[in-house]
Amino acid sequence: MVGLSKIVVISGPSGVGKSAILKLAQERYPKAFAFVVSHTTRLPREDKGEENGAEHWFVDRVEMYRMVESGELLEHTYSDGHFNGISKNALEEALKTGKIVILDVELQGVRSLKYRHLNANYIAVLPPSLKIMEERLRSREYLSEENIKRKLKNAAEYAEAVQNEPHLFNHVIINDHLEDAYLEFGNALLDELNAVDAVQVL
Repeated sequence: MVGLSKIVVISGPSGVGKSAILKLAQERYPKAFAFVVSHTTRLPREDKGEENGAEHWFVDRVEMYRMVESGELLEHTYSDGHFNGISKNALEEALKTGKIVILDVELQGVRSLKYRHLNANYIAVLPPSLKIMEERLRSREYLSEENIKRKLKNAAEYAEAVQNEPHLFNHVIINDHLEDAYLEFGNALLDELNAVDAVQVL
């Protein structure tokens, strides 16, 4: 039993479809979720229309280092040449809404939150296989070979973690088909949805 913390931590390799699942959830439960906006040192992706304070808070390394040193971050990781983190204040503000709070963090971030004993429903999203993951990545013509290899390595690390660290996640969703993965996500959140009176037909 996870308990009604109303905090949901979702994690998975880049390109696995987490954002698509969360977008569906937000569309079908428009008043149920509060998304915690993380900090990152990478630049906004203009091709995706990213804006400061929407998808992420975009900061430079000096500011990120300051936040780490001052203890403002709940967790922080280094990935793909950039630092990412979630501030304690952002989580506290999201919790004040009374909604289900969604944290989208990387694998090391999950371990960090577990170490801190954050009471949450931890959900992993994985591809059906590394081969299928590679096919999906190669269909994205804008990705370089280096990026593809890095993302596949990350996916392999997730698969290994799920196998070797069985208590890391409460639920593991295999995203073979988006709608099926979304239904699994909804089922994994039934307790939280009941707690915020948001139950609808999935």
